[in-house]
Amino acid sequence: MGVRLKDVGGIAPKQLTTALFRRAAICLSVSAFCSFPSYAQVEPVETAMGPQVVSFDIRPQDLGSALNAFADRAGLRLLFPSDLVVGRSSSGLVGTFSREQALSRLLAGTGLTYRFTSADTVTIVNPRGQASSNFPVAGAIELDTIEVQGDGDQSPFGPGVGYVATRSTVGSRTDTPIIEAPQSISVVTRQQMDDRKVQNLNEALRYTAGVQAGDTTDLTTESYAIRGYNSPYLSLFRDGTRAMFRAFDSVAEPYGLERVEVLKGPASVLYGQGIPGGIVNLVTKRPTEATLREVQLQGGTFYRRQATFDVSGAMPGNDNILYRLTGLGRISDTQVDYVPDDRVYIAPALTIRSASRDTTLTILSSYQYDHTSFIDGLPARGTVLFNPYGKIPVNRFIGEPSWSKFDRSSFSLGYILDHDVTDAFSVHQTARYTASTYDRNQVQNRGWTSLQDPQEIARRARQGSQTSDRFNIDTHLQYKFELASVKHDVIAGVDYSKAFFKTKMFQGNIAPLNVFNPIYGSPVTTPDKLFNDRETASETGLYVQDQAKLWDRLSIVAGLRQDWADDTYESMLGRGTTTQQNDAALTSRLGIIYDTPIGLAPYASYTQSFTPIAGIDGQMFKPETGEQYEIGLKYQPANTNSFVTLAVFDLVRKNVLTTRDFATYFQTGEIRTRGLELEGVSNLTPEINLVGSYTYNDAKVTQSADLDLGKRPTTVPAHMASFWANYAFKSGSMEGLSIGAGVRYVGNTPGDLTNEFFVPSYTLVDMALRYNYGKFQFSINANNVFDRIYVSTCFSRQSCYYGGRRSVIGTVAYKW
Repeated sequence: MGVRLKDVGGIAPKQLTTALFRRAAICLSVSAFCSFPSYAQVEPVETAMGPQVVSFDIRPQDLGSALNAFADRAGLRLLFPSDLVVGRSSSGLVGTFSREQALSRLLAGTGLTYRFTSADTVTIVNPRGQASSNFPVAGAIELDTIEVQGDGDQSPFGPGVGYVATRSTVGSRTDTPIIEAPQSISVVTRQQMDDRKVQNLNEALRYTAGVQAGDTTDLTTESYAIRGYNSPYLSLFRDGTRAMFRAFDSVAEPYGLERVEVLKGPASVLYGQGIPGGIVNLVTKRPTEATLREVQLQGGTFYRRQATFDVSGAMPGNDNILYRLTGLGRISDTQVDYVPDDRVYIAPALTIRSASRDTTLTILSSYQYDHTSFIDGLPARGTVLFNPYGKIPVNRFIGEPSWSKFDRSSFSLGYILDHDVTDAFSVHQTARYTASTYDRNQVQNRGWTSLQDPQEIARRARQGSQTSDRFNIDTHLQYKFELASVKHDVIAGVDYSKAFFKTKMFQGNIAPLNVFNPIYGSPVTTPDKLFNDRETASETGLYVQDQAKLWDRLSIVAGLRQDWADDTYESMLGRGTTTQQNDAALTSRLGIIYDTPIGLAPYASYTQSFTPIAGIDGQMFKPETGEQYEIGLKYQPANTNSFVTLAVFDLVRKNVLTTRDFATYFQTGEIRTRGLELEGVSNLTPEINLVGSYTYNDAKVTQSADLDLGKRPTTVPAHMASFWANYAFKSGSMEGLSIGAGVRYVGNTPGDLTNEFFVPSYTLVDMALRYNYGKFQFSINANNVFDRIYVSTCFSRQSCYYGGRRSVIGTVAYKW
């Protein structure tokens, strides 16, 4: 944000005082004797603002300061005579509003209103022409216009402004500017997801530095990796609490999200057990005070047909009760024969606020049903490696069309409670109950029946089901105070989760399949019961963190957490056995960052993680641990809406299980990743939005009892790069048209533990074309435009996955 103050005729009166705010000086006080009459609220003279909504938390204060806070949140440029705000105050604003509604409320009772001189510029005016002070006109101090330029900063739970989000809670559990967080954070905004029309979480993460977005085309679970580590069910969170406890619990529906946040590196101090690579936090769409209405119809390749709707607003006659209802229905095939991608999703939400706005309760719920099938890996010979019979077709299904299936239903109900006891002390609580069930009939690839004649693969059939109930709750207190000229923002909390699982699995035989000339219809033999389990897992964590700020520039973050993790496993087969495992861990974090006046913020941090390991055949193991050293530089240029992050890290994962014969396991493993990440997002101009990233990851197995010692872990590329740009015509004969294009590069990856073969690198191109006509929007999005056939990853010689072929989706949206 920038501010420009000019005195007419060089007058610089002693009575003039300047109130300095972060990144701006917006208010001049002329005299203690100035007074202004009160007027009833005046309706806006002109409006030129769209329905975009932003969450505001502006406390009662002088009008100049309130306008500064508004511009910062809304991303607007405000112009007004400096003496116009002197002596005036605002009653503040708390809640989610359109920027037009918010500005009207801030000006209520001041006698002032506003005019739009462009889409992002607002002039504050006095419509009745009253003098702006009680001084005689001849002796008045005339000042030139104050210009307040908002930087697009907005709610940490909101959609972001364009492609840029500058605040988040993911790195601290508090509303903190990202430039003050001493750890790398990426945010995929709602507009970026809309521009690219992402259909799943992996697509949402494709242009994010440090994240290898899974492209296995399997739809049964998430499959991304962060900084080389792939365990999505341990790293996926929703609204700050764990979203998954096991691999097939659920998958995210991106249409129900406001934004996707990625915190890179160990995060156990704030979130408990998890992989050292980082976490992905999904921010759910919440009710808005501004009225939102949207319906969409989509159609595309693989006979895709989808309809969505999203409605939100205040209850008639009561703006303290807000609602939102989001829904989706889809029937679709996929690039693999006989594998559907059908879904039903519905998400009601309700927000209730106290009259004083000190207490807010948001209730979030959802139901999701998925119907698909497993897409199992194919042999390397015929995908990556030479096969005398040629390439295995990309659309090849190795299951049985009349038998294979994966059906999952999931339901969640939770709430987010925020209560401000005072301006300095507040209580925050998030809780959620989730229940899910799935039924699976899966045919697995067991390798070639003959290495000399690689046509047929051996197969195995598995049939199973699982029901799960999960509950988690996080409660923390936040206290802000100043001591010895140091500002502190302290949180202390308790995080508790408990999950119950009942799993049955049967295993049977099925005839081999010729992958070059498949003949389906083979019967599945009566399967034998493989296991029948009951499991109870719980975790309790106590944590404390202090964000200390010195000189309004230097931020120091320090935190500690003690966790206790308990797991009880009961086998119901035979006479039954019970295994109990109890683990505890103390983790810490320390970071420092300095926000310079020119927008550069160098930082350094140390963070830790822990992950309990389930016992195997009576063997008990210590939890895995992770620790990371990271240094970096963040850059938020003044007077622009851009954000750049450069991070260099050294990350070690310890106590990894290794084995020589797959029967005896040793906890001697260690994996070290050292890398560099560069990411930039920008609303460069009102017409141009950009996102670009580069990732270098040097990963190596540094300790092991297996043959992978000294090797690069499978699926981890050394280099990744991506760039997406969107251009929207704002005027002229092409007004309403926008064009987007992106390119993604993923370097080669090891195909097996011993690095004997590699999956080749690949480069893909995506494009988008949109046209806004009144309340309608028409768009066409294409991924992998040139339809490149490629292998995205191999886990072994028997398990390789093709990446996504060209997909084209047409969308018609209506908003009112």
